[in-house]
Amino acid sequence: MPWSFPRTKFKLIKVVRYFINFLKSSINALRLVFLIDKDSDIINPHLMGVLETTWVFKLLHPKVKISWFCNEIPIGETNYLESQNINLTKVLKKLRCQFEIILYKFLLKKVDTIAVNDNRNKHLLKEIFNKKAVNVGTGVDINKFHPLQSIRNRNNLKILSVGVLFPYRRYEDLISAVGMVLKRNFNISVTIVGNPILYPAYAQRLHFLVKRKRLIDYIQFIDSVNEQKIIELYQGHDIFIWPCDRNTYGLAVIEAMACGLPVIVSNTTGVAEILEENKTALIIPPQRPDLLADKIIFLINNPEKRIKIGKNAREFVENNLTWENFTTKMEKLFLSS
Repeated sequence: MPWSFPRTKFKLIKVVRYFINFLKSSINALRLVFLIDKDSDIINPHLMGVLETTWVFKLLHPKVKISWFCNEIPIGETNYLESQNINLTKVLKKLRCQFEIILYKFLLKKVDTIAVNDNRNKHLLKEIFNKKAVNVGTGVDINKFHPLQSIRNRNNLKILSVGVLFPYRRYEDLISAVGMVLKRNFNISVTIVGNPILYPAYAQRLHFLVKRKRLIDYIQFIDSVNEQKIIELYQGHDIFIWPCDRNTYGLAVIEAMACGLPVIVSNTTGVAEILEENKTALIIPPQRPDLLADKIIFLINNPEKRIKIGKNAREFVENNLTWENFTTKMEKLFLSS
């Protein structure tokens, strides 16, 4: 077994690196404790890393209420699901997952209330940590994110997708679907907005795939933009696609809907829970570029339906997903803590 020692050494290095980073994070969390106003009534942390901070702060100031906003379960849904598959190659991942479950169960004892964006996170918190949560959804500024009154040029339908370039975004499925649509002689172009800095290897794979499929003239990547530019991009496109697999929510989907775009989303994303097929969105299984291509072609061939779904989407956001609606839910949660 000539490779056993190098592999073991590599795994040990990963373990040591993990605990060094864990120690650094814990030290920073403790430093943050002394930057919080000691007269605070409610602390509303979002990132999981600051749960250590709030645990210590509440230990020092027992009267403070901790209302945690859980954008994603602390150990990550993908990590949790992968750790359930027991095999020798994933022993370290499973041990790490179990360690973090024990750690966060301990930290969450000091948390009074928990808010989540979707029911999947709500169920996972109950299943893994035995903690109840309230689904408050999210909100968007409908005065900033709104449709343009002018009619877009329909000769070349423009497709948009927005999200940091992580593997679970499944942009490779969108790229493959574009190839299928073009082969059937439909005229489309695609813009993918996503910062590649957190997972550069995935970004490189996507660029290589575009070149290999000879789609450079049809697909462009934009690394990052400011809020005004992203609004302009929503308003300047015809269809929004969210091909993610197991994404916890999807704020970009709501922003696109607020701008009157018909959206195509995967059914494993949190936002799909509140959408209605063929009314406020088109919903497909993840990792099915063939079905994604079919939905794109459906919207191309049915312009009236495309416009209708976009209008329904805007109306749904106006009635359910404004910041005022979100604020009311959060205030109620704070008062209950």
